[in-house]
Amino acid sequence: MLRTRLEAGITRRWKAGGNLRGRDSATPSKAATAEPDALLATMGGPVLVAGLGRPQRFANGAAFKAFTGLTPRASETGQTDRKGQPISKAGPSRLCDQLVCSAQVAHRTDPQLAEVYHRQMTQHGAHHTKAVCVVAARLAERAWTVLARGEPYVLRDLDGTPVTPERAKRIIADRYAVADEVRRRRRSRKTIRHAVG
Repeated sequence: MLRTRLEAGITRRWKAGGNLRGRDSATPSKAATAEPDALLATMGGPVLVAGLGRPQRFANGAAFKAFTGLTPRASETGQTDRKGQPISKAGPSRLCDQLVCSAQVAHRTDPQLAEVYHRQMTQHGAHHTKAVCVVAARLAERAWTVLARGEPYVLRDLDGTPVTPERAKRIIADRYAVADEVRRRRRSRKTIRHAVG
């Protein structure tokens, strides 16, 4: 019941052209006429639409990604810019949670995001949770792009060729499966100590 009311409210607000900051675009884009729930149905639907609002609120996908709190904290002093900081977690928690849950599925179904997850696990030494957060950040940019362009989310191979869901899963199984031994090495030591102790 709550979900139905939430979806109805989001759709009404979207069709009315409302946004959270009161800025209106002079010329409506394709996204203004597209049904947001249909565009984002496979990416988290109502929670993403509610968190994003009108895509024109953000200059680009990177700005929306920063809003979600899935970007690394900035640590700049003088001439030093420290990389590899933890994520800021500054955004709305429900939005961030939805993106992380959607990323759990996306890295198993989208070859491009599976490649990001695989690279994080095998080359950058990330554990599962960190790799999923990186995928969630990419997914946030994609959600903004889907709504800004008014085009549905399409699964694509790394060269940009659209693929079917079955073909996408075969590509992931063939190229981007992370070995169990790599997963064991990447597990957080806190989790291991916590489980043992």
